[in-house]
Parts: sequence; structure tokens; C-alpha cells
Amino acid sequence: MWWKILIFLAVIAISSGSAGADCPSADQNGDCIVTFEDFAVFAQQWLQKGVIRYSDLKRNHIAAMESEMSTASIDASNGNEFMPGTYFVYKTDENRFGKFMVENYEPDGSYDMVIKWVTYDTDGSIYSFGTRLIIRSTWSCDLDEGLETTIGQDWNWMLLSATERRLKTYNGAKFKLMNRAKAPDGMVWIYADDPGVSGYEGYMSKYETTNAQYCEYLNVALAEEKIKVYNNIVYATSDISHSERYFKTYAASPSSQIIYTAGVFSVRTRDGYDMSNHPVLEVSWYGATAFCDYYGYRLPTEWEWQAVADYDGSYNYGCGIYIDHDKANYGYYNPLGLSRSPYTTPVDYYPSFGYGMNDMTGNVQELTDSCFFGECETGYRVVRGGDWHEYGPAILNVVDRRGYPLWALDEITGFRPVLILD
Repeated sequence: MWWKILIFLAVIAISSGSAGADCPSADQNGDCIVTFEDFAVFAQQWLQKGVIRYSDLKRNHIAAMESEMSTASIDASNGNEFMPGTYFVYKTDENRFGKFMVENYEPDGSYDMVIKWVTYDTDGSIYSFGTRLIIRSTWSCDLDEGLETTIGQDWNWMLLSATERRLKTYNGAKFKLMNRAKAPDGMVWIYADDPGVSGYEGYMSKYETTNAQYCEYLNVALAEEKIKVYNNIVYATSDISHSERYFKTYAASPSSQIIYTAGVFSVRTRDGYDMSNHPVLEVSWYGATAFCDYYGYRLPTEWEWQAVADYDGSYNYGCGIYIDHDKANYGYYNPLGLSRSPYTTPVDYYPSFGYGMNDMTGNVQELTDSCFFGECETGYRVVRGGDWHEYGPAILNVVDRRGYPLWALDEITGFRPVLILD
């Protein structure tokens, strides 16, 4: 039966060619030759309702969507922000097709947007491309040349008010919004280009994931029936045997700072402090990975984590060459005077260091996606960075690594994600 579906899809693809396209519209990998590999990709895209990943978009795909492009402004107001991972296809004012993706976005104050782009020439070759192009608020962009400019622009980053923003087209350029990425409130991404231990280049969260962010995820995932609560513990809805715990609510552990009642998750207050901006605790590797998967992120490898934490290779700790209680939360210091553990601090309580990261040492030890020696089969991943109760400088050092079970949940472990931009 599968071969009949492929033939059916092939007929549709070949018959839906667009005038001006350089290759058959059934060609999915850009080699202008239609093979079963192209049919398989087409079938997957068809099953996904036509959404093509940014990295898979070729000129022929974009040209075929010209009729769906518009000169109308695209809303980016509060609640509709162009979060990292949002991407577009376009036709420029010089009649070239292309694509661009938002790499980073500054939601507070500046509203600067960082993009990567590829613009194809009329013969199908790449005319211009690049990454980390910064478009400042109220400025414009020329996607033919890949420039922030006020001349020959294809769009303007238009700020109407403190809460209203739009991408306004210029000079007849046309756009189609392909994917509007999701993100929890308060995500801040820091770019690092670091040779480090094995090299890292990309965006990592400035802060450890907070209770508020994880709570937001829990509520939307519950509404979408991706998770369930059983005996006050969160599991995937598909986990019939309840074998892979995601998260313990406050009713299951007093170390958790998230309450579940009447079908709603909320962050608790204790000792007069709102715990929203503290790092999430009582979350397992499964629960951290589920959060990342939902938003299109991933956990860092331990070597990516270390490359960022040691900055230029000179840092012994994530807060510099030396460590003290003015730089990091460790050793049961309890700077807020909390009446009981966990003695965490808000993720922006201490200064930023290195690339601009917070709490790479202390507060909570952080989950990575790296296996602990050969123990992937037995279910252990590496944790890094130390936590609020560690005394030993060796454990807080950027090179320290320890194994942690996939299913474990406790009051000293959290995580920070990295962006996937493909």
C-alpha cells in the first residue's frame, strides 16, 4: 500500500509545479532529480500538513509558495513575538526568493532582532547568506544584500508602541510566516562562539530554567493532553506504567515550588518570597527533555556546557578564577534566610560572568545530555556546575562531572537549554 501512496504523492507533486521554478516541484533535496528519497521527504511534509523545516527549504519550495506570500505587515506584538526559531520565506524587491530565521530576540527595552538568511539568485544559485545579522528596533533590512539599512529595504522592524510591533514590507517585497516558535516567558539567550573543550557555537539560556517557566510548560502541556498527574507526580500521557517521572509537585515533595490543584499548576510563595524566578527543582532528565522538546530546544552536552562555563579557558568556576559568596550560591549559604531547604536564589540574583551567563556555578547542578562514561544503557547522564549545598571547591569546578539517573528528582538539580535553529 505504501508504494501506491508514494506514486499518488509523486503525481500530485509533479503536477503542482510552479512557473519560474528551476527544478520539478517534487524535487525535495535541491538536486533537480526526482527520486524515492524526494518522495519520502514529500510524504513526511504532507503528513505534517505541509510545514517544511527551515533547513530543508530550497529555492523551488519557496518559489512554489509565491502565491501565498503577502505584502501585508506581520504582527509581532506582545503575545505574538518573533521568538528564536520563527522563520519566514520571501520574495525581495529585486525578485529573488529566500528564507530567514530569527536567531535571537531582545524582548526588554531594545527589541533588537538577530537573524540568519539565505537569498537565492534567479538562476537558483545562492546570492547572499549569513548569520547573526542584527536588526535594531525601528531599522530596516535588505535581504538581497543581507544588510541593516534604510535604502532598498525589504522590510522595516516597526515599533508602534511599548506592546505593538510589526514587520512592515517595503518596495513590493512579499513574505510568508512559516512557523511562529513557542517560548516560555523570560527566556534570554546568550551567543557563544567558543573553541572550549571540543568547541561550541550557538545560543544557550542565560539562566537556569525557572519555576515560572516550567509551570507555564506544565499548564500548556496539560491542556494539550501531553502530560498527566498521577499521585501528585507528572508523567507523559502515554506513560501507562508510570515508569518515567517528569516532575514532583509540592504535594509529592516539599522541595518542589510548584503546586497542582483543581487542574492548574501554580508557583508557590514561601517565607514571603515568590519562588517564580528561582530554578525549577524536583525535575528529572525526562522532565527536562520534555520541556526542551516542547519548545524546540535541547539539553547541552557536557562539553558544550563546559566550553561556555570556562569562558576563554581561564575560568576555574563558572563565576571566574575564584569563587566566593558574592559570586555564587553554594555551601548552605542561604542568602535569603529561607526557613528550610532548598536554599536557592533567583536566577538573576548574582552577577553575570564570561559570555554573560548566570549561575554556571552553584544554585542547582545542571543536567546535560551526555552519558556518564559507558552508562547510557543503565540510564545515567552527566550533571555539571555544583549546587547550593556543595562545600567542596573541586565539586564546584567547571571540570567536575558526576553521573545522575534519568529518573531521579531532588532539591539540588535543574537544567538550562540550548537553542536548536534548523
